[in-house]
Amino acid sequence: MKELENLKISVKPHEILLVVDAMTGQDAVNVAEKFEETLGIDGVILTKLDGDTRGGAALSVKKVTGKPIKFAATGEKLSDIEVFHPDRMARKNFRNGRYFICH
Repeated sequence: MKELENLKISVKPHEILLVVDAMTGQDAVNVAEKFEETLGIDGVILTKLDGDTRGGAALSVKKVTGKPIKFAATGEKLSDIEVFHPDRMARKNFRNGRYFICH
């Protein structure tokens, strides 16, 4: 992490985006929290959303860091990266019966 801190000081980036594997679950949250504390991230890119991930990492990372999920990757090519739309993930999960609404 010290190397990244030094790099941030030297380069002075306009934006820092953390790339998180959506399949790592709680580990993604721990990594995001540490990066936010140490570097101050501006947003998150979630990868591997083409698999059977349910979005738990997305919700948790957003909650812990308070930073937006800006992009989602559903493959390995640059063309597989798109702007993240939380409503699409929610619709997918509700449609697949992963969440239930109780009144």
